[in-house]
Amino acid sequence: MKDRLLCLIAGALLSATSLWIAPAHSQEDFRCPAPGTVIEFSNGVKITATSGDGFWCSFTDQRGRPFRRFAIFALENSSWVDKGLESLWPLKVGNQRTFETIAAAGRVATGIAESWLPVYYTSEFRVTGRETVTVPAGTFETFVVQWREFSHGPQYDGTRTWWIAPKIGYFVKSTYTQAAGLPGRAVAWEAVRISIPEAELTPKRF
Repeated sequence: MKDRLLCLIAGALLSATSLWIAPAHSQEDFRCPAPGTVIEFSNGVKITATSGDGFWCSFTDQRGRPFRRFAIFALENSSWVDKGLESLWPLKVGNQRTFETIAAAGRVATGIAESWLPVYYTSEFRVTGRETVTVPAGTFETFVVQWREFSHGPQYDGTRTWWIAPKIGYFVKSTYTQAAGLPGRAVAWEAVRISIPEAELTPKRF
């Protein structure tokens, strides 16, 4: 009887320890925001999710104009669409994607005169970590994704950081820093209000 009691206690302690050390989800699959989700940002932008099809997510903006994003990072008319950004998903710390793009032209001073030449850029996307962030819209568990872009020619080097909340399926915060090049416009924003359809908040029964 004593031995049996000791075994039960040991088993209970082992179970409790297992629960205590269980890690949070180390990666998150891709999903678009639920249709009807409304997100308002501190820069005045307001978006409403309308549908999702694979890595394509459809929205309308504050003026009712439709737009789409691919893998949440690229607008539909962006040169990023065919650069493999879907490979960042499932989001996991350490995932990365690097590619080259070409701008239409840049003004370059030669020894004789100024001329217009193509400007080549390198873009580096990296999932750098996980953070719990608090913005006016609430507190969210997020993955942090950094996009660094630098030029080969006229000097430019800037980094955009996004905080993506898997619970929402979208960014809840963004900052920008520039290490080289002409001073750019400081752009930082965060979610100030998020409305999720009630059906998404109701526990599903199986």
